[in-house]
Amino acid sequence: MLQYLDNPLDIKLLKSICSGTGVEINISFFAEKFHKHRNTIKSKIDNLLNNRVIEKPLFPFNALLNELSLLVIEKINLPRDPKTNKWIEEDPHIWAAYFVKEEEYNTLLIELHQDFFNYQIWKEKIFNDELITIDPEQVHYYEPIFSSTKSIIKNKPEDSIRIIKKNFRNKANPFIGNLKFDELSIEILKMLLNGKGIRTNENQLSKKLNVHRKTIQRRIDLYLRDDIVGTPKCMFPRIWSPPLYFTVLSLLQIKRCKQRNRIVKSLTIDPHVAFITKINSRNYDFAMLSNFYKIADHLEWVESYNTRFQNCVGAIKNTYLSPSMAFSIDYNYVTNIFLENQLKRIRGKEYLEFMNIL
Repeated sequence: MLQYLDNPLDIKLLKSICSGTGVEINISFFAEKFHKHRNTIKSKIDNLLNNRVIEKPLFPFNALLNELSLLVIEKINLPRDPKTNKWIEEDPHIWAAYFVKEEEYNTLLIELHQDFFNYQIWKEKIFNDELITIDPEQVHYYEPIFSSTKSIIKNKPEDSIRIIKKNFRNKANPFIGNLKFDELSIEILKMLLNGKGIRTNENQLSKKLNVHRKTIQRRIDLYLRDDIVGTPKCMFPRIWSPPLYFTVLSLLQIKRCKQRNRIVKSLTIDPHVAFITKINSRNYDFAMLSNFYKIADHLEWVESYNTRFQNCVGAIKNTYLSPSMAFSIDYNYVTNIFLENQLKRIRGKEYLEFMNIL
């Protein structure tokens, strides 16, 4: 990764494609695939985008989880004011933030940091620089759970399309906002979430960066080969959760039984589970984000695992996160700030080298 982070062109190109510049949905691909007129396809895709079922396509910056390898999930009590809101929205380490009300905590943060030392510096800076309103009489509780991004077992929000499809066909969830689903919309949505029918406009990127289109194409091929970026795709606005679906953060204990590996494998292929990582917190082994349309669906789902794997699932602690509780979720923002900081680092290095020459 370092070879790319030391090259200004690479950083500018990564910043562009990871924010969706030069990344397009191929209307002709879908028209030919489904034997429909281009206008019909365009209308379906516009409805998905305008109703914010999905966001515009981009290249996921996979290398972010290597460069910021400490994952922190923490509950914290914060003041409720515009200053705090601004900090949450603009802080480059906060991947997602939810309003919660659990014990003494009122906020759930999911963060990415370089390492534990940098996490400590970050936490101290919040208070030392008064990035949030400090009340000297108030105790600031926080309960972090630490994990390495290398411990992530699954991060596939697109699997939720199988739940959407099932609920649509059972008429349990025919609408997203003002958009009424149909079979064609569902199939297009499935393909876009999985990176099908999306193309790169090398000419647009070439003009923006003032380099030859073949150079653009060659460099993107290298990024894909080295897993710096993933295949371009559309994502849900809340990343891990389809619109109107609520998310459950589960801390989970799986006992050291003969079926332990089977349980973990079942969770990784389960369409309800968007994200799961290993942790070591109290009695819990895993942290998991799963999606459901109704709370009753989640309770039934948990019971199905208890029935299938009797006496193997131990302690479970669930935090229910409705769509209205999602305050700030922006993977693209964290990526952009990270790449912008790398560009500043290179410019500073070049300036120092220039001054040494003088």
